[in-house]
Amino acid sequence: MESFPIPVSFNQKYFKLKRDQLKCGKNLLNQIIYIFIYEQEGCIRSLGYPSANDLYYLPLKHIITKGRRFIAEEGKSVEMPCDVAGAQPENVVIWKRGDHVLFTDEDALHDDQRFELHRENNCEFDNAAFFSFFCKHYSANFQLIINNVEPYDTAAYICSTTAPESSITHYLQMISIPPSVTISPDTRPLLVNVGENVAVKCIGSGNPTPKILWTRKGADMPKNAEIKHGQLRLKHVTVPDSGLYVCEGSNSVGRSAHASIEIFVQNIYSKMSFFLILKYIL
Repeated sequence: MESFPIPVSFNQKYFKLKRDQLKCGKNLLNQIIYIFIYEQEGCIRSLGYPSANDLYYLPLKHIITKGRRFIAEEGKSVEMPCDVAGAQPENVVIWKRGDHVLFTDEDALHDDQRFELHRENNCEFDNAAFFSFFCKHYSANFQLIINNVEPYDTAAYICSTTAPESSITHYLQMISIPPSVTISPDTRPLLVNVGENVAVKCIGSGNPTPKILWTRKGADMPKNAEIKHGQLRLKHVTVPDSGLYVCEGSNSVGRSAHASIEIFVQNIYSKMSFFLILKYIL
């Protein structure tokens, strides 16, 4: 050990610490000895001649943040802390989304620009000490930031360290939002001619993302109907395909949402025949 006075032993709460628990270093002015201790907490007293001094330590690369559950609103930002005491260059802090690595220290290993890592170094000074610059507790916060949160971001986020190994898990959930639906185009009614193709889209929103169901009021869906990703397509429509088509959106929150559109199929040839006969009569 290098200090003045030279300590002869170290004790924590009246228990003698083993030498292999300690790692020491000096500050820039070569005056303060920092004691790093594995899995220990408290104030260390160095016992030596001619006086005894209280020395504070920092655990080596130990995560002091507790894992928690975050509830975010879609489109907002969320910040997940990971305070690491005694952070040193030779150790690595890793952020993962499930099994997928997002960051190693401050290096990004993903392409999603919504994810950021912000490092903030923290030092708690001991104002009672003779040297006011004495750092009593040091840590670095490796904060994971997710901007413009999406429902897909719901997952477990793990912050871990190496040498020694430690980790915490944060859980991100989205605010539950009841379903709502709209239909595009919003033409009411939608007039089409016999033989044409029709496509209408039901757009659902909510969290969880609502499931979309198309039905026809008072009748079965036509055989020429195709439904995919919320879009209803009717190929080569005929007059019997006319009707009121209802879109329903549902998730596990609240009641289902509904929207409807009336599709009217007209026979242009019948209309032309009607006007020709009418003209002949007149």
